[in-house]
Amino acid sequence: MIDIQPVLAGDRLALSRLLTAVENDTPDGRRALSELFAHTGRGHLIGVTGAPGTGKSSLVNRLARHYRGLPEGEQPSVANGGVRMGRSYHGSRDRRPPVALAAA
Repeated sequence: MIDIQPVLAGDRLALSRLLTAVENDTPDGRRALSELFAHTGRGHLIGVTGAPGTGKSSLVNRLARHYRGLPEGEQPSVANGGVRMGRSYHGSRDRRPPVALAAA
């Protein structure tokens, strides 16, 4: 059983263990995610699909800027509540389907 309290308190080692359990799709990882959900506040989960070159990334960046109240031209990042794409943040070279806007 994974205790989420250390994760909520900012323990990076506990977070690392939790992420490993989630990535491995273990029952403990799924349970911990369910417990953490109550602490997510007003998070949004969205999905954007489409053919290559149709503006998905541009749309996701604009949505992130809108939700975060970022000025035009400032790109979403980990530091300002950016866009999570699978296991990486939008803008990295490792592209995966969009998963969520990072919580503030």
